[in-house]
Amino acid sequence: MEDYMKRYGPGIAAVSKTLESPPSWEVQDSSELITQLNQLVPLDKLQSRRDWRDKRLASLAKLKKECTEQDT
Repeated sequence: MEDYMKRYGPGIAAVSKTLESPPSWEVQDSSELITQLNQLVPLDKLQSRRDWRDKRLASLAKLKKECTEQDT
């Protein structure tokens, strides 16, 4: 997660500036979040979590396509 925050934090922060009080996405300010996410999805389980996510996204895309076809 720390690597993710380093790579994507600045972009997330730029988008977040549209919020009333934007959160900080600096690694040092996000240490608690990083710890919690690492506990939620440990590195040794990360690939299986990605596989699960990809299956869910594929199912969602299929459902969306079916709903669109029914509407036409």
